[in-house]
Amino acid sequence: MKVHVMNEETKNLVESVPLGLQPAYEIGRANQPFTLYEGPLTIVSDTARRQVNGKIEWGWQPSPRIFLSTESIDQDSFNDLSSMQTNEVMVEVPNISKAIPFSIVSNSMKFGSEENASTKLGAIALGPIEHHNSSLLRRVTGHLVNFMELLEGRHRFGNSLRMGRAEIRAEGWHLTIDNTEKCRKDIELLKAQGGYAVTHTIEIRRDDNSLFSVDDTKNLIHALFWFFFLSRGLACPLVLPVGYDIDDQVVWREWNDLRADQWKNCRSWLSDRQFVNESLQQALRGFLRCWSNTVWEDSSTNNAPLRNAIHWFIAANNDAGGVEGCVILSQTALELLSWVLLVEDLQKFGPNNFDRKKAKEKFDELLQYLGVPNQIPNNLTQLSTMSQLKGWSSGPHALAEFRNKLVHPSDRNQNANIAFKERYQLLQLALWYIELTLLHLFGYNGNYMNRTSTNEWAGVSEPVPWK
Repeated sequence: MKVHVMNEETKNLVESVPLGLQPAYEIGRANQPFTLYEGPLTIVSDTARRQVNGKIEWGWQPSPRIFLSTESIDQDSFNDLSSMQTNEVMVEVPNISKAIPFSIVSNSMKFGSEENASTKLGAIALGPIEHHNSSLLRRVTGHLVNFMELLEGRHRFGNSLRMGRAEIRAEGWHLTIDNTEKCRKDIELLKAQGGYAVTHTIEIRRDDNSLFSVDDTKNLIHALFWFFFLSRGLACPLVLPVGYDIDDQVVWREWNDLRADQWKNCRSWLSDRQFVNESLQQALRGFLRCWSNTVWEDSSTNNAPLRNAIHWFIAANNDAGGVEGCVILSQTALELLSWVLLVEDLQKFGPNNFDRKKAKEKFDELLQYLGVPNQIPNNLTQLSTMSQLKGWSSGPHALAEFRNKLVHPSDRNQNANIAFKERYQLLQLALWYIELTLLHLFGYNGNYMNRTSTNEWAGVSEPVPWK
């Protein structure tokens, strides 16, 4: 077998490339469960307390969940657990400070002589699981689910050089995002089969390498949850964060089975191959500033127009309720964004004055502020032709009229002659307005993927309209 030996110059070149981030857990291939803990457990029910050996795993199907399975347990333990008045048990795990609530969903009994009879239990965790013995962290490792493969930035695994790193500095935070070592193979599998995978490893530090609190970390992860939603166009959470102290010892971990969408190719503003690092950094800076503005995000009063708008955008972007339902969701998001931006944030209009305007007038005011033309883009040819026949003078006019005909029963038949392609283009126009509104809100001036452009599927980005 021929062995390739690197010369000194090549070796130095390879070693100058940073090592890729390693996940905090041994994570297998796409859709395969992996172990979070294996060993002795104590199961506490309303009638008994029993020690068993078992395994806590992260599973993907039918959706991300944390599962408990036990090895065979004795007859007495089985009888105790069988006599419970509820399926809920508390599970004590070594080195995790709080007992974990689980719901038993299955058991399998092996029958034999009384001394040999045994059973196995299966259970699902109820809610997030957190453990920490320090409130200050130096760094956090997290795992991003079903994000797009990054095609810029270099890192390496051993001597194997790879593309796929983003370095982001935003609001005092320093984030490193790496494609996992098996990212490309996992995404190929997901494209063929669907499902879920950890596609990226993330490291979180402070920009000045100072210590930070668990509470600050949880707030940032919550914000990133929504930021990555918007950037990917579907639910792709950061899960299973692990925190390390100044001595690089694990002092905090959270097992958080957040909502995730099955893999699919879908549209979003972020290109995977052009200006990725620059785009993510600039957008995240603005997003975090917006996140800290109580007009847009105030958890103390449950005022969350930013989150609500992104939630409705994601639902509409992923065909929730068919094209017609998605148009209604999109207009709901646009009305919310236009009101909060122009009335509450910028105070360009008084509440009564703005409320008296028709929907198309509100959207016209919004687009004028953004510096976005209200004409239907030329590439939406079927929608443009249909709008001329209907007498719809602009994109906002077309959107408002189509939506009104959907929600008012007496007008329901007036959309009957609008073909699917025209309806689909109208939805893309509405989603485009939402993306532009949010990017402008974040102060974003870079390139983006224009979903109304013929170049969009080729991965070619373009400057935002107001640049």
